[in-house]
Amino acid sequence: MDVVAIMEALAEQGVTVLFKADAERMAEGRGPWTFVASGAPLREDVFVRTDAASVEQCLAACLPRLREVGLSFPGCESVVAVDHVGRQARVPNTTPSSAELEKPRITEGDG
Repeated sequence: MDVVAIMEALAEQGVTVLFKADAERMAEGRGPWTFVASGAPLREDVFVRTDAASVEQCLAACLPRLREVGLSFPGCESVVAVDHVGRQARVPNTTPSSAELEKPRITEGDG
């Protein structure tokens, strides 16, 4: 997976993307990675955000939500997600169901 290509594809579509590695959370043994996406075509008061143990987990949580609003990620047929015990699973590059979008990993709120 080419994270830079995904970030560039989002930026080309008007989305500002931020990945952050938090040293304090890492030292505490918590998921150190944060992903935030905001800007057009999202509404001004909506952003997509998650905190996770890996970059892949961040993308697996947030890319489906971004796809739902019509964004695309050429060359990204799937994302490998890694759970809390290290098991890997592919997350397809498709629009998720309503139930999948209700997972608490994705936050919408004032940006």
